[in-house]
Amino acid sequence: MSKIQAVNQTYCAGWLDNLDGRTELAKDLRQKYRNLASTCGDPKYLTHQHNSFITRILWLEYWLEQQEASLASDVEFKAGQWIQGTNALIGLYSRLEEITKHTQKMRPITINVVKPED
Repeated sequence: MSKIQAVNQTYCAGWLDNLDGRTELAKDLRQKYRNLASTCGDPKYLTHQHNSFITRILWLEYWLEQQEASLASDVEFKAGQWIQGTNALIGLYSRLEEITKHTQKMRPITINVVKPED
């Protein structure tokens, strides 16, 4: 499958992986992914839910930015869609925070025991 140069107007699974990594857009979005993932804790503990929410958040943020650019350039702007997208983004961030707190509570605690020298 060939890599794509831009983000699709409709969400599809794997969209971030399918972006051409040579483009500034892909580099920027992947850096945002890493930054957001790191706020959820150690990447090795990220669940499928984390990854799903993070990729949807990034896609929705990109879509909202495109809508805002349309507004700024006097192209047709659909305020209702923008409001729904913003509300959805708020909900996704809220749920991501909830699942992160939940998984951090379940993470095992490692204790290092120092053996006294004889």
